Amino acid sequence: MSTQQTQHPPRDAGSHGAGGHVDRSGGHHGHHTHVFDPALVERLLGEERRKLLPVEHVLDAAGISSGQTVIDFGCGPGYLTLPAAERAGAGSTVYGVDVQAELLEVCRRRADDAGLRNVQTVLSVDGAVPLPDGTADRILISLVLHEIEDPIAFLLEARRLLAPKGSIAIIELVKREYPHGGPSGPRVSPEDVARFASNAGLVTGVPSALNEHHYFMALHR
Repeated sequence: MSTQQTQHPPRDAGSHGAGGHVDRSGGHHGHHTHVFDPALVERLLGEERRKLLPVEHVLDAAGISSGQTVIDFGCGPGYLTLPAAERAGAGSTVYGVDVQAELLEVCRRRADDAGLRNVQTVLSVDGAVPLPDGTADRILISLVLHEIEDPIAFLLEARRLLAPKGSIAIIELVKREYPHGGPSGPRVSPEDVARFASNAGLVTGVPSALNEHHYFMALHR
């Protein structure tokens, strides 16, 4: 089976919050989100980003393993999607979900070039993901939550897609001052995540540091 793309009218949002965004409005529950410029795709895949947020650290923290069904929210060109598909292996499905058809096309093409037949790309429309309830063993939400105007509605949709014994991996930027510079962009604290998750009917784990700039939290049903 080759990679597939579910076509729907595009909506605005970010892709792993890696910078180079432009502001637009619209979307589910009046989201005002930031859209990554497809011309800057290389920035999402470049060596600087790999040093800042190593893929293997994210996949290890999220518990991605063989045979799982995975959803990568805000997948962009597949920075986490493709490595997750490689790790999950044959018999698995990894869904790259985004609101920008252009970025999904890049992700699909990269997966095809890599021979990853377990990747499917899915266009999210108006805050909804056209996949069945309980689809995913693991859901990746990396550098996306801080871009969402209505994070509770967003997490409710993630909860719908989560299998009963599955988990959601939240990766966000540490909310602190950087006197000598650091990753740019808005911040959402672990306390914020816990509050949003609780209102979405999710249970939060203890936050842990991925590195000096990023933290990880697991959410469960």
